[in-house]
Amino acid sequence: MVSLAKSKKAIFFTFVAILLLSTLVLSFSIYSRYRLRTKALVMETRINAMNSFIKDLDKDIDRGCFIASYRAMLSMVEHVSSSGAFIDNVSIRFEELFLNGTLYSDQQDLMVDSTFNDWEDKMKEQGDKINLNLNFTFNSLEINHTDPWNIGVYLGVSLYASDVTGIASWNMSKSIETTVPIEGFEDPTYAANTLGKVLNKINKTPFTDFVIANDTTNLLIHAENSYYVEWTTAPSFLMRLEGNLNASPYGIESLINLDELKQEKIGTEKRSVVDHIYWSNKSVLSYKIKDMPAWFRMDDEYNSEAGMTHLELYEVEDLTQGPGS
Repeated sequence: MVSLAKSKKAIFFTFVAILLLSTLVLSFSIYSRYRLRTKALVMETRINAMNSFIKDLDKDIDRGCFIASYRAMLSMVEHVSSSGAFIDNVSIRFEELFLNGTLYSDQQDLMVDSTFNDWEDKMKEQGDKINLNLNFTFNSLEINHTDPWNIGVYLGVSLYASDVTGIASWNMSKSIETTVPIEGFEDPTYAANTLGKVLNKINKTPFTDFVIANDTTNLLIHAENSYYVEWTTAPSFLMRLEGNLNASPYGIESLINLDELKQEKIGTEKRSVVDHIYWSNKSVLSYKIKDMPAWFRMDDEYNSEAGMTHLELYEVEDLTQGPGS
């Protein structure tokens, strides 16, 4: 009887021990799962926050590229206007301004806090606030005309972003394209050729017809305001920054108001008032035009792509009053 009682007591204690052990194991398992779940939620929240930051950065990079591009272009224009000297190499000087804010190693006021490197620094500061390390690698930068009135800027960068705790990291390469309109910029050829005395902003002509039934009113307004038209024997805006007056598929031209030059005591010549011809050494015939001011002369240079001459472009082929040089 004693042995049976002891056996029952032993079984009871064994059962209790197993129960307690099972409870401990279950409790530890639940706690471990809770910790893992909590850790997973923390990681998920952290990754979502970082991913949101990267998405915002990805959107903001376009804005940073446009600001740096626009101000770099404007800085080159202002350099020509203030110095009277053309830009030696637009692509090289644009990159210098875009990244460093300098032109010929001189800091430009318009680029203060506006370079692409400045934008990078600001993004890194924002990343530091959420314990995210950012490293940018500049890959390429190109500029060219997309059409006569707009300049395309093409930037290639790589980004490596990593969380300081090692939770996650991102590797991405991005190609950014932005467009800088040239309307409203000053034409460098006016500034350089008049020593900054006569400036002319690039504005498209509002006219589609310059002469209507021999009425030259529209042409006179166009000439007096030196508006611009597309013309493929004329230089593009980027070429004008370099003082290159040759033809371009993206060429634009204006008519010089010689009265403005005379008011600034700048000597004038009896040449076609088409800007890239007047300021070049081209030898072309020019004609006085009926009902236009005495200073107004138009040439007969032929544009094979357009299939017409300047006389036809400005609709004065029937209003010429004899050639003169």
